[in-house]
Amino acid sequence: MESGADSGAGVEGGAGADSNGEFLRCFGRQMMLLREAAGLTQAQLGERVGYGEAQIAAVEQGRRIPRPELVDAVDAVDREVGGRGVLVAMKGEVAKARYPSRTPPPPVAVAGRR
Repeated sequence: MESGADSGAGVEGGAGADSNGEFLRCFGRQMMLLREAAGLTQAQLGERVGYGEAQIAAVEQGRRIPRPELVDAVDAVDREVGGRGVLVAMKGEVAKARYPSRTPPPPVAVAGRR
């Protein structure tokens, strides 16, 4: 089943993109480690949580921002093998990466101008 195969947002440029990119790579690495600890391939995990193998790979590589539903589903698989809720603990940061503030930055003062 690939219900979420194209539903995640890509990693975009802009303010905070470097920080978000680093966080998403960290999140993806944790997801991969948890999947491997459960003894699952990307395809097997995708089948269990209703996502395609490509979506799982993209999240693990930090190229896609996981949807909250994917975070919950992977966490449930993790808990089946004695996990400690690492991914759910990062869910708030995932939301910040997915929905960055739309507030423009404050104006920069230019020397000699008021």
